Amino acid sequence: MKSTTELTKNECEDAWVSLCVLWDVDQNYWFPLRHNDPDREDIVAFYTPSFEEYVGDSGVRRIIEKKGITRVIELREGGTGEYLTTRDLEIYYSGLEGYWTSEAFDWLIYSSHEQSTTIGGRWLLNEIKAIWPNWNNCLYQLYIDGNYK
Repeated sequence: MKSTTELTKNECEDAWVSLCVLWDVDQNYWFPLRHNDPDREDIVAFYTPSFEEYVGDSGVRRIIEKKGITRVIELREGGTGEYLTTRDLEIYYSGLEGYWTSEAFDWLIYSSHEQSTTIGGRWLLNEIKAIWPNWNNCLYQLYIDGNYK
């Protein structure tokens, strides 16, 4: 059984403000759907099916547990949010864009409707790259106006 606690309205608002200030998130879309800065070395967008195959929820859980993180914040497009135990972390698009982070907001995972899974945070990216040798072959390609960008 999943162990979750709904964020209070104030906690949820504070979390969204932190994501806006620290990661330029606007409660709807994030990287690469809203902006894509190729010079940001601390944010990488992957094609979701590849990310799930090579890293997946279990890989992310192992990485963040190794870092000592026991509680994760999950926020959904539109403003809702809850606390999860690390073991209950599942990264997926639910019909609403999804965001996962810790109370330190030093990393961020984003799952979009466009089959992108974005990882933000240098330490988290380094750990993912260490367990996924061919990560750079599975980068997300943004499809706009009939062309991949």
